[in-house]
Amino acid sequence: MKADVNASMQEVVDLLPEGTQVSLRPESTPYPCEDKLSLGSGKGVFYTGQLEATLPPTADASHVVDDLPARLGEQWKASKTGVALSSSAVILTDSKRQVQLNVMDV
Repeated sequence: MKADVNASMQEVVDLLPEGTQVSLRPESTPYPCEDKLSLGSGKGVFYTGQLEATLPPTADASHVVDDLPARLGEQWKASKTGVALSSSAVILTDSKRQVQLNVMDV
């Protein structure tokens, strides 16, 4: 599962403008779904991976985020966050790997 999350994140990173600096935030350990911290009771595990991307000064971050859904393959579906934000944000779901990514301009 961790490899799937990282592979999905890499697909998005590959579409970022040349000169983007990407760093992996401290990694976390996959949690079982029945872990009390997850507030879940199902079987399986979940993993939260995080990347931080600093775009080159010439890039328009809002445009980059808004343009991602059109540039990704058919296996990707995009949806709005459902929360009013002051920056661009999109939820991307990789149906091939069953991974959901939240991408935002902060």
